[in-house]
Amino acid sequence: MPLISCSARIALYSLLADICMPAHPWIFCLILYLLGFVLLCLFARICKALQKTKENKPAPLPVLRVPSPAVILSDLLDRLRHFLGRIGGIILLSGVLVWLLAHIGPDFRYLPNGGQNTLLERLGAWFVPFLKPLGLGNSAIAVSLLSGVLAKEAFVSTYAIVSGGIPIAQLLSPASAISLAVFYALYLPCTATVCALHSEKVRRGDVIFSCLLCLSVAWLSAFTAYRLFL
Repeated sequence: MPLISCSARIALYSLLADICMPAHPWIFCLILYLLGFVLLCLFARICKALQKTKENKPAPLPVLRVPSPAVILSDLLDRLRHFLGRIGGIILLSGVLVWLLAHIGPDFRYLPNGGQNTLLERLGAWFVPFLKPLGLGNSAIAVSLLSGVLAKEAFVSTYAIVSGGIPIAQLLSPASAISLAVFYALYLPCTATVCALHSEKVRRGDVIFSCLLCLSVAWLSAFTAYRLFL
């Protein structure tokens, strides 16, 4: 669901919490979850006010029964298997792609030791001006955010590849860490969410509008947070 943090973002939240609120990391994570929830409720309220169609009466629900433990366990294992298969493949694919881009130069020659003049560095440099007002003017952060569009879990693994082993705490001040957390919590939904919206027969224009809205809200929120805590 757009603007709502999924469990995949907890990995980065935990790293950033050690920079911003090391004494109470759970409060930091809770604030990020509440931020998305409050913004979603706000936009839902606005959309409802702008909607001119007549409200339909709620459809009657069938009788609900508590499932047996065997059914719950079977459904849990099935969803876990599906999750690991999908996410594991995406993380592996994104990791391989990032590693290749980090070792190929603009002339498409293989660079065994990587370096700054690579396709990955060039790609990240294109997005640095967009992120610089947020205190995130680093190509490693930019590339990691791009990989997070595939799957939010891929941010940490991508950063580990492109940063050369530099801890993220050395690149970010507390203000820029808060900015990254806010932007990461609200920016573009992952491909799984976009596919879910498309499978629900949501119009393509509405899906694009939803993505652009999330990106705009994320940028403005992160910019505000960065200026407040700078």
